[in-house]
Amino acid sequence: MKTKLTLLTFLVAAFAQSIMAQEGDCANDFSIFVEYAKTKNYEAAYTPWLKTRKECPKYHQATYIYGEKILKDKIDKTTDATAKRAIIDDLLAMYDEFDKNFPNNNRGSAVDKVMLMMENNIGTDQEHYDMLHAAYPANKANFSAKATYAYFSLFVDQYTAGNKGIELQDVFDRYDDLNEQLQKSTAELEAKKDELIVKQETSSLTKKEERNFNAYETNISALAMVTSSMDGKISQLSSCDQLIPFYQKNFDAHKTDAVWLQRAAQRMDAKDCTKDPMFVTIAEALHKLNPTADSAYNIGVAALNQNDKTKAIDYFNQSADLQTDITKKAKTYYLMATLFTNSNPSKARSYAQKALSVKPSYGKAHLFIAQLYASSVNDCGNNPFDKRAVYWLAADTAEKAGRVDSSMSGTANSTAASYRKSAPSKSEIFQAAKQGQTISFDCWIGLSVKVPNL
Repeated sequence: MKTKLTLLTFLVAAFAQSIMAQEGDCANDFSIFVEYAKTKNYEAAYTPWLKTRKECPKYHQATYIYGEKILKDKIDKTTDATAKRAIIDDLLAMYDEFDKNFPNNNRGSAVDKVMLMMENNIGTDQEHYDMLHAAYPANKANFSAKATYAYFSLFVDQYTAGNKGIELQDVFDRYDDLNEQLQKSTAELEAKKDELIVKQETSSLTKKEERNFNAYETNISALAMVTSSMDGKISQLSSCDQLIPFYQKNFDAHKTDAVWLQRAAQRMDAKDCTKDPMFVTIAEALHKLNPTADSAYNIGVAALNQNDKTKAIDYFNQSADLQTDITKKAKTYYLMATLFTNSNPSKARSYAQKALSVKPSYGKAHLFIAQLYASSVNDCGNNPFDKRAVYWLAADTAEKAGRVDSSMSGTANSTAASYRKSAPSKSEIFQAAKQGQTISFDCWIGLSVKVPNL
């Protein structure tokens, strides 16, 4: 018995030592390839990474996260078609290994896998659709902008081909689901960007913050492009001629469904179908069922189409007060600003400034205010020189639009340049002897501008 116990103790100790030795090797190989990968020396990282992947598949998630970068680097650098395909197949297999060894990794490997297949013309459209459709429920947050459009495009193609029993309502529902995810991602990025814009008003950004700012803008633009592409894909299925009879047919079955009513109202508003009585019916049913910022907005739009500006403004203000989505709130304030463009420029500017107060990156509002100033040239100033000096203020304001929203920089800069051409020239400044002076505008603008030095 003592001999058996001694042997058992020896075997247990030997097994433990073996495990410890294996873990030591795993840690060593892992740390080696990670250090190389961190500096993007993927070629040097490959061998210790491959050893870690094969011998220590469950050691750490980073094996697969860095592994994707290592293999994609090899794919990019490989010119031979056969060799490239072998590496692609290995990456496809690695995605499966990742999910097998770390089933709760939440990295969207299933989505990455099908996107790699599509990028390299592997598989059929039907296979791609089936894979994305299966991955969507559990991986909504992991759908990149590119994957989102690919999935929606394939979904619409399935509908138009009469496959999978997909109905038009299913297409609309899938569009809304995907679009809401895009808007959520956009809102998160815009909130981070707005924080940096506010900081710029009082201090300069660090190099890291500048990189982040540029990254936010790039990603926001990418998401906007996907939204636009999705709109283009669904446009033929959602014209007013198709939407109105579709909602007339389905209204009674959904008149107590707040989600259906909200999405229907949004789609009709987006397609400029708001003048039809069906939009009013949907808007009023939604507001009665569940008064929200969006339902108040819809009632305002309906009132505006009935030329009841007072009622429209009242509901738009209600909508803005209730709204928690800063983009929607800013757009609502901007819409109200446009309603006073000709009748009350001061109130128009006030609403545009409210839009900027909730969303500093809303460059459109800066450009609108600049246009208000430019259109008031004849109403401000005591002489021709001072009147045209308003154009300098308009130009400065227009340029702000491009600074807070790079997608508007072209329009903002060209508009500002046009305004500066209309302002007093250098020779006129010299003749009036006003270089460096401050000109105040005692009209509704109530601001001042400094005449450029010669």
